[in-house]
Amino acid sequence: MASHAELSPSKAHRWMVCPGSVAACRDIPEPPPGAAAQLGTATHALAEWCLREERVPEERRGEYIKNPDGSQFLCDQKMIDAVKGYLETVYALRSKHDAPVLFVEQRVRPYEAVDSEVYGTADALIVDTLGDMVDVVDLKNGASPVEVEDNHQLMIYGLGGLIEAPHASEVRLTVYQPHARDVGSVGPVRQVSYKAEDLRAWRNEKLTPAIQATKDPDAPRVTGKHCQYCPAFNVCPAHMASVTAVLREPKPLPGVDADALPAPENLTATQLGALLSVLPRFEAWSRAVRDFAKARILAGQDVPGWKVGDGRRTYSWENEDEAEATLKSLFPADWVFERKLTTPAKIRARMKASPADVRDRVEELIRCDRSQTVVPDFTPTGESAIDVFKEPEI
Repeated sequence: MASHAELSPSKAHRWMVCPGSVAACRDIPEPPPGAAAQLGTATHALAEWCLREERVPEERRGEYIKNPDGSQFLCDQKMIDAVKGYLETVYALRSKHDAPVLFVEQRVRPYEAVDSEVYGTADALIVDTLGDMVDVVDLKNGASPVEVEDNHQLMIYGLGGLIEAPHASEVRLTVYQPHARDVGSVGPVRQVSYKAEDLRAWRNEKLTPAIQATKDPDAPRVTGKHCQYCPAFNVCPAHMASVTAVLREPKPLPGVDADALPAPENLTATQLGALLSVLPRFEAWSRAVRDFAKARILAGQDVPGWKVGDGRRTYSWENEDEAEATLKSLFPADWVFERKLTTPAKIRARMKASPADVRDRVEELIRCDRSQTVVPDFTPTGESAIDVFKEPEI
């Protein structure tokens, strides 16, 4: 797979809003990918192999898909189903073209210049040598639903498609996300189309100025939801200012030392509401501090008074086939295998194509228990909860 640009499309949602994040992240190493990201990489690798070789994922069943970082994941039914759905989506879109050319894991750029500082890799790009449509298909393996509208990453990929097919007049952007939660009847496929002239206008009016803004030595830092996975999150002055503002500005909480955290029982209901609105920032910041300290220590840098110790241990088989054969030769079958009812979540995922009466019968068997948590209650006043700590205007 291609290396990532500093101004990569996948990070455009961050640097187009917070131009100062580019310089802030430059000397901070990206944290190692988590298991979910590694699984996504393996799933993409299987999908790429299928498209390039014109094969089906079932051929790799039981194999371990190895990633460049050394991690590996079993090609099981869940991975096969995810890739099959993606392939069906790509092939269905390709069938709508008169003279399609399919590019797989194609490096694209939004400008004609081959040395463009903005470039990325599109999972699947379909251009038509005769028709006027460009298709971009992006495989997302995560659970958090990815919006396709106003998706800067896909819009940049779409512009890359127009570089390959400048005669095209329309670009269709498609996200295939098989494991997305809470999408209801929408399903795993989400699409949006743009006129080519509108995408080029967005490039000229939004993308180009955003690129230029990142080059300013005094580029501003802007906080928001895009901060979540920013490597500079835990050292960002803008983020720290937004976190501490609720306790320090314009004045400390009444009767509370500005340098102390107030006891919950000493807060009024209104103050509790205001603090809950920023609590996720505190929690995210504390996690980021731990992750940054761990990365620093593992890189050989000192953090006085701290070291990296062993966490919770997990065990897995080096080779499941070898383990199964060996265990079966040593122990009775009921020691080696467990038979248990599958989960409602797995059944619901597998029966999506089943007849409606079958789905209804299964749904009658399922009990849904929901835990309770504190969530925002938006009122029509439009008043920010933080405003309750400000002096009233007279």
